[in-house]
Amino acid sequence: MKNKLPLLSGLLALMLVLAICPAVSGAYEYTIRIKPYDVDERNRNFLVDYDQETWLIHYGLDCSTVTEDKEVVIVAVGDLDGSRDSLRTDTYHSCTLDQAERVTGKLLVTKVSQSDTDTEVRDENDTAYRIYYSSLCHAIRGLDKKYIYYYQFGYQLDAGDMLFLPDGGESCALRTVQRVDPLPDTSVTQQTPEEGGRDIKKPSTPANLRVIPSKNAVYLYWQAASDDVGISHYIINASLSHTVDQRVQEPGDLAVLGDEFVTPTNRTSFKLENLLSDELYFFRIAAVDTSGNTSSYWSQEATAMTKSSIAQVDLRTTPLRIFQPQETDRYFLIRWNYPADADTFTVTLDVDGERVYSGSEHFRPYIKVLKKSERRGKLMKLTVRTHDIHGQAWRDEIEFSF
Repeated sequence: MKNKLPLLSGLLALMLVLAICPAVSGAYEYTIRIKPYDVDERNRNFLVDYDQETWLIHYGLDCSTVTEDKEVVIVAVGDLDGSRDSLRTDTYHSCTLDQAERVTGKLLVTKVSQSDTDTEVRDENDTAYRIYYSSLCHAIRGLDKKYIYYYQFGYQLDAGDMLFLPDGGESCALRTVQRVDPLPDTSVTQQTPEEGGRDIKKPSTPANLRVIPSKNAVYLYWQAASDDVGISHYIINASLSHTVDQRVQEPGDLAVLGDEFVTPTNRTSFKLENLLSDELYFFRIAAVDTSGNTSSYWSQEATAMTKSSIAQVDLRTTPLRIFQPQETDRYFLIRWNYPADADTFTVTLDVDGERVYSGSEHFRPYIKVLKKSERRGKLMKLTVRTHDIHGQAWRDEIEFSF
């Protein structure tokens, strides 16, 4: 019996260390003291600014009142993600967090379709969009004239960006984003005797600009502009920097941006050649009618890199549609669509044929692959699998290196 006592004592000590020290099991605990804003007591959520980003926090029913003028403490275990995190509103009360998501801002729901597959929204700059989403976000129908939250990966709201509903429920990826043009000013388009019947009505702005890159060239596709007399041609702007000129979004005379190319016809596709290789380009497009009138403003911006080590994927082969990732000096950001009624994603990463990561409970349609030094020069392959409640399965993969 005496020989067993030291062994039992050691086991008890180890169990005590594991219980009080999360770092032993791979997680660490830390506190974030912060003031909430945009508090929504009904849906139990608020926004905070932390780590140079905006976060949407959704808390449980066991929490006491959260107010904008009172500091709270978030106790995070590992990454702040709402899975094991908690909230302290005062010294004596602590409760669970249901959700913690990075967001870019919020959108006001202005008009939901009867099918609840799309809705019109306005961002904080009062820009109007029509967004299309999956069945995971069908609760938007009950949020008319209320706010939803979004995370924008690029310079503009686009397909693949994430929606988060205010009640801490499901999130989903945007399928399509269309900018909604303001109603035309009829006082401008009416013809007067002084104008002698001359056409002065401006064509609409082309929509859904998409770019497919290749070496030193890109293929551009867009939705045709409309006009009362007909479209003559299009103007394409290609720039090596993101356009910050506010005139591109304001009705009036079309802003002159430089690096403009004129299409030879009114076809809605064009190959733009003789571009620099290994460069990230930003594109916009406008229309010109047969009377010489131009669109009031440029289209939404689209981006593409003329040459990349990222393998091109045929986006028509699977509803997952892996997007060409954003690449920084530290990581690749890889995204994919959220097929209707999809369950969780299984994500695997192989480096030179060796499995280095496998996650079977991946809920978000994106992942960051770090540029670790031991991966340099090696072929990496990311594979994504999912299925829906009916048993329909999808799979897609992408290969890349640096």
